[in-house]
Amino acid sequence: MRLALIQSLESELSTLRQDLSEQYKLQSHNAQRLLSLTDQLRDAEERGREEREELRSLRHEVEGLREKQRGFRDIVADKEKQLLVSEARVLRERAERAKVEIFRYSRAKTVNFVQRSLTRSCQFVITDTTR
Repeated sequence: MRLALIQSLESELSTLRQDLSEQYKLQSHNAQRLLSLTDQLRDAEERGREEREELRSLRHEVEGLREKQRGFRDIVADKEKQLLVSEARVLRERAERAKVEIFRYSRAKTVNFVQRSLTRSCQFVITDTTR
C-alpha cells in the first residue's frame, strides 16, 4: 500500500511538474506577447505624436498660404483699380484727340470754304471790273 501511495504521489508530482512547466511556457509566451504589444503601442504613440506635429505644421502652413492669398487679393484689387483709372485716362485722351481732329477737320473745311468764297468773290470782282 505504501508503494502504491508513493507511486500515486510520484505520478501526481509528475503531472504537477508538467502542469507547472506548461504554466511557465504560457507565462513566457504571455510575457513575450506583452512586450510585443508594448512595442506596438509605443510605435503607435510615436506615430500619433509625429502625425499631430505634422498636422500642426500643415495647419500653420495653410494659415500662411491663406494670408498670402488675402495679400494677393488685395494686390489684384489694387491693380484692377489702377487698370480702371488707366482705361479712363486712355478714353479721355482719345476723346480729346477726337475733339482736336474734329476741330482740325472743321477748321480745314472752313478755311477751304472761305478760300473758295474769296476766290469766287475775287473772280467776280475781277470779271466785273474787266467788263
